Amino acid sequence: VTMGASMADYFKPTVIGTSFGFSTLIFGIAAIISPTIGGALADRTGSLNTAILLSLGAMVLMFVLALMLKKPPALIQDWQAG
Repeated sequence: VTMGASMADYFKPTVIGTSFGFSTLIFGIAAIISPTIGGALADRTGSLNTAILLSLGAMVLMFVLALMLKKPPALIQDWQAG
């Protein structure tokens, strides 16, 4: 629900379906590739620790990038009006 609501804030209504579909495609590709990479790392190191740390690093990076997003135009207008 949050992803769809965020897209509605950042994208025009005419392209929300396309942007949602593209993000779903990216998530699907990641869901296919991630277990393969994690399994290869576990086979090489004999532990899942490296795969878990890599996943943690990716989550921290995405969190920092999300914090750097500019406010959507609608929220800026609401903030200035209020």
